[in-house]
Amino acid sequence: MKTELKTEKPIIFSPEMVNKIISGEKDLTSRIVKPQPPDYIDCFEYGASAWEKITWAYKKKNAFYGPGFKAYMIAVFKEPCSYPVIKARFWPGLNLWVQEAFMRFKNPPNDPCPPFTGKDGWFTHGDSDYFYKAYEKNHNPDNKYSSPLFLPRIAARILLNVIEVKIERLHELDDDEARREGFNNREEFIKFWDMKNKKRGFPWADNPWVYRIQFKKKDDT
Repeated sequence: MKTELKTEKPIIFSPEMVNKIISGEKDLTSRIVKPQPPDYIDCFEYGASAWEKITWAYKKKNAFYGPGFKAYMIAVFKEPCSYPVIKARFWPGLNLWVQEAFMRFKNPPNDPCPPFTGKDGWFTHGDSDYFYKAYEKNHNPDNKYSSPLFLPRIAARILLNVIEVKIERLHELDDDEARREGFNNREEFIKFWDMKNKKRGFPWADNPWVYRIQFKKKDDT
């Protein structure tokens, strides 16, 4: 049976981080490893045999044949145990299309107006016009934005290519990496992290395992 390695998937960014990506101030993001492994795990690695198959597949136009040809990670333990293999959510070569908060206005059939191409933050995709929250300079309580989860692929204006992925503890982030995340220093990153993740059960204090994803915005030269 022929199966395909997923070559792209969505990823959500807040309006602040979207603007950092566009300005070139952000080329790194940290995302939670799910499920979180038990405390006795020492580190994660990509499975070597699977990685060889992935490399081969990209040379063969991403075609995968047979079961087991998917990216995965293996856990390396301080002591031998039977903790199961964890399939990777991110890997080098993967494309990520950015989901962001937006407003959508559907156009009438045979709309005579020319499509928007970004002027004043408006874009036309398919049969609708979109405005993205990242363009809002002054908060307007009348603006009702939809969740990034509902942004369709056709309306994604930013595509990222994954360059490198590390799997490590959150606290390993240093000041240089914090700046690449779009912050002035590690302390700023910690505040932002807790604002976004503490209520989700992954506070900075718990030092969870994360994917440290380096990316490049497509069409950047």
